[in-house]
Amino acid sequence: MTNDRNTALDFTKGALVVFMVVYHCINYFYHDRSVLKYLHFLPSSFIFIAGFLITNVYMGKYGAGDLRVYRRLFVRGGKLLLIFIGLNLIVHSLFSASYNRRPMGLDFFLNHLDSIFITGEERAAVFEVLLPISYLLLLSAILLNGCRANRYFLHAVAAVALVLCLFLAAQGKLVFNLELLSMGLLGMVFGLVPLTRVDAVAEHVAPIAIACGIYVAIISQWYPVYALNIIGVCLTLLLIYGIGIKSGASGVIQRRIILLGRYSLLAYIVQIAFLQALFRGLRYFALGGGNLTVALIATTVLTVASIEAVERLRPRWPVLNRTYKALFA
Repeated sequence: MTNDRNTALDFTKGALVVFMVVYHCINYFYHDRSVLKYLHFLPSSFIFIAGFLITNVYMGKYGAGDLRVYRRLFVRGGKLLLIFIGLNLIVHSLFSASYNRRPMGLDFFLNHLDSIFITGEERAAVFEVLLPISYLLLLSAILLNGCRANRYFLHAVAAVALVLCLFLAAQGKLVFNLELLSMGLLGMVFGLVPLTRVDAVAEHVAPIAIACGIYVAIISQWYPVYALNIIGVCLTLLLIYGIGIKSGASGVIQRRIILLGRYSLLAYIVQIAFLQALFRGLRYFALGGGNLTVALIATTVLTVASIEAVERLRPRWPVLNRTYKALFA
């Protein structure tokens, strides 16, 4: 733990950012996207760990009855919602089609507000994972207040959401926003478990890795549907967290992954910006299958370098520090 931060949790978030770079590079530059099923856990993992942090960190710091936690969650949720809207307005005003030729544009965005903000289907938005996370942060202020009345209130809400999602998934009607929101609620329930108990389980890296291997073998035959994805998310996050505990915070690679985790939201945004530029630039070069390798290395290096620059410049440049806090803190 450094400066009251859990470096293993930061390592976990940073590793998710690295996996997201891999996911997007494959999505942009590799023709066989069936391999993406092995990274299907990513969107759910981001919101799961967001939910975990709400109950494990915020409640641990402030307590469920402290008005500061409600205000902080509401402000962060509102900021994230505004960031999502702002990024979509910018991107949709710049481009008329996405990298995979899906239609874009301001008219397209405005004509699909219902599918974007309610269901999350049709992939009409960019940075779509940010929206259910903002919903979770806004909703959590209400949920934590319910926990004051009944200690099992959150468990009941998460259970209802889980059953509903399982039913809709069986009918083939489960929508993106509800699926991710249910994963965030599940993360909040797991966040009620004392971190010492989580640490004790996560330190058994070898059996968790074996369980992850079995999970990978299963989804190699079946696509990770909702129920399977829950298992994949829990196992993968537990494995990464355990590796974060074991590896510590002093190595060159560990330090950079932890830094990405501390700036996970900014890192998530800038890596997509770099990928968009690379996608449009690399098509002028006859690299063939080398595009994926170049994009993967370049995006990773540029993302890490950008975050390191922000980390170093914030103490020296008050304007940057205030801007970062206003947007992301």
